[in-house]
Amino acid sequence: MAGILSNDINLTFPDFTVVSASAGSGKTHTLTMRLLQLLLSGRIPRNRLRNILAMTFTKNAAAEMRRRVLEYLKLIYFGDEVVLSQIADVVKLEKDEIRSKAGELIETILNEYTSFQIQTIDSFISRVFKASGMDFGYSPSIDILLDSRPLLDAAFENFVRELTVKPEKKKLLEQLTAQLAGSFSQSRYIWNPFQKLSEEVTKLYETLGAQAKEVLLPEEDSSCLNKLQEELLKMFSEICVLVRQSGLKTTSNFEKAVEAAEARDIDKLVKLKSVKKPLKTGNNNEEKKAVEKFNSELVPHLEHFYRIRDKFIRSSAEQYYRPSVEAHRLFKESIEQVIRRNNQICLADVNQVLLSYISREIIPQLYIFLGDAIAHYLIDEFQDTSRAQWQVLKPLFEETLSKNGSLFIVGDTKQSIYTFRHADWHIMKQVKETTVFP
Repeated sequence: MAGILSNDINLTFPDFTVVSASAGSGKTHTLTMRLLQLLLSGRIPRNRLRNILAMTFTKNAAAEMRRRVLEYLKLIYFGDEVVLSQIADVVKLEKDEIRSKAGELIETILNEYTSFQIQTIDSFISRVFKASGMDFGYSPSIDILLDSRPLLDAAFENFVRELTVKPEKKKLLEQLTAQLAGSFSQSRYIWNPFQKLSEEVTKLYETLGAQAKEVLLPEEDSSCLNKLQEELLKMFSEICVLVRQSGLKTTSNFEKAVEAAEARDIDKLVKLKSVKKPLKTGNNNEEKKAVEKFNSELVPHLEHFYRIRDKFIRSSAEQYYRPSVEAHRLFKESIEQVIRRNNQICLADVNQVLLSYISREIIPQLYIFLGDAIAHYLIDEFQDTSRAQWQVLKPLFEETLSKNGSLFIVGDTKQSIYTFRHADWHIMKQVKETTVFP
């Protein structure tokens, strides 16, 4: 354990540690040893059982960690030299004292098992939500669904009913169907648009629910896109005039760009890279110098062209996906109706509700609801955290570290396996490389 866990005589608090470990069993062992260090130490502040929370990503992994902790404590109590020596390396106590504390800790865990907090991240976030659910206007008895499909299906039926009944919404349904049809090759036919739309809208909802930012509708409408298109063609026309006036030979690729502009094929024009270098290099020094001189004079015009091009590409994407964003907003309203009616909520929605609620100011009150302040957090498989989960948990970690607590993270960015649940290994990379908690 040397180099990973410091002897507790050398620990200072607050303590924020990030450990990269490649083997699954090695990561679990590292976290287990850290947990035992926290529990057995006579020097670490606020290290009672209920002040420590360890989190991982599956119920099986949480159960395995609980089993390991109890197994190690039993081995320590009965004097197993291998485990006892490992613990002695990180806990500044005599071995007999460590054995005695291990025995007391086993008894405490068995008597206060609910305070033995090793659980999944989803379970903890659900616990936080339920502890303060009334502040959001939800019943304390609300069910949190891990399988969101039944609730999303019911919400989609409400959503489509509203689109078909209200004339002002019917256009949106037509746009969504056309967009969906356009995403397939011409040889395919969507036999059941309702089913396919349901899949796409709910998939979008789940994806955005795992993000830490709200999706906003574009401020500009399609008229802005048309204006940018005309400006782009005008700017390219000015570049063409300058190129022709130079009397120098143009590349065949640049002529393709000219053809695209004359045909008003904007999509092709913005994809072509030949606009940057419209002229052939030249066959002799005199021609080469003339080309270099012209290219340098053309730079301001090209910079203007590419600024407009970038705005056009962004605006084009925003307008293309605008129906999807509008559908997402309406779908959220349908889901809220189903949540209130069924007294059920999806885990993704729990994250979003907490994101809009949690702040440093309300955390002390939140801990009152939870029962006690958590002074030490441990997280296994951190590379599988989503953006929404991280933003929900981060204020809790900040609060703990501001009061001389600790946060111990273990993971491996190369082993992210929950991408289907929108896990983002970049979070762990950022945590390792930047100052997350100043």
